[in-house]
Amino acid sequence: GDDWQLVLVDLPGFQRPRDTLTEHMQRTVDASFEDVDAVLLVFDARERAYGLPEVLDAVGSLHTAIELPDSRYLDYASVGAPQLIADTACACWLLVGEATEADWRREDLAAHAVHTSLNGQPSGSGVGANVLRDPRLALTWLANELRTYGQGLTAGDLVTTGTCVTPVPVAPGDTFRADFGAFGALQVELGLG
Repeated sequence: GDDWQLVLVDLPGFQRPRDTLTEHMQRTVDASFEDVDAVLLVFDARERAYGLPEVLDAVGSLHTAIELPDSRYLDYASVGAPQLIADTACACWLLVGEATEADWRREDLAAHAVHTSLNGQPSGSGVGANVLRDPRLALTWLANELRTYGQGLTAGDLVTTGTCVTPVPVAPGDTFRADFGAFGALQVELGLG
């Protein structure tokens, strides 16, 4: 009728802004609800946070991975949060290995070492603690962060928790290898174009 309207909101909406862009978008969403009489939520808002054991119980397998970052910005570090978000946080390619056969649940993932090489020469090393102190904590944070937005992780989702090793510049023709110890190793050869 003439005295009602339907407002459909996809993200953003019903979230806590953490940057200027999302804050502006949230104000726009909030303003659209000022004269609304009823709001229908079409997601299950879980009240309590997921705990680490509950999240880990839901993990089906652990895979090694190499992320090849890229950006459309020459100086990505200076462009600011909204531009980095629009640039998918410099994500570009993700090479995912087979599920490890090692008993990763018994390992201290925060202390687990990763060593990399570029063209056969050592290029870096790091530990799981470089990912929010522990990659398991990063995964739990993500599960809870998505929960607050009414989304969530579902069976079959692939999650990369972050890098253990500082990225190194690569170029066409390079060979990059990451050795994850008992979890396996991955190698990528970058084509010439």
